Amino acid sequence: MSFAEVGLVGAGGTPPAFYAVFGVFLAAFVVLAVVTVRWAVRRDRAGRAEWVRRQAAAEHGGSLDGATANGQTPSRAQRQAAGTGTGGRPSARALGRNRAGNRRARGHRPGS
Repeated sequence: MSFAEVGLVGAGGTPPAFYAVFGVFLAAFVVLAVVTVRWAVRRDRAGRAEWVRRQAAAEHGGSLDGATANGQTPSRAQRQAAGTGTGGRPSARALGRNRAGNRRARGHRPGS
């Protein structure tokens, strides 16, 4: 008993439309795999860079960019006392700017 007798193999072969559709799905799978791997590698590199930054901060006994040596984020009161916003960079208030990012009129002289 052969596969053809059971009906598992078609007599006329595989239609060309199957190859076209299969090729499209195969190409989409490869593109998705490449995009996923690139995303994972990029995220891993960013994570490793952050880890190295935290290690450097711990070695120097201080903090870089507003983070503490143990990786914890400082409280809002600590950030305000240091003059930094949520991102570890100086806040608009510390830079003398208003919410729109413009210099405050009080105490500002043109050309300074």
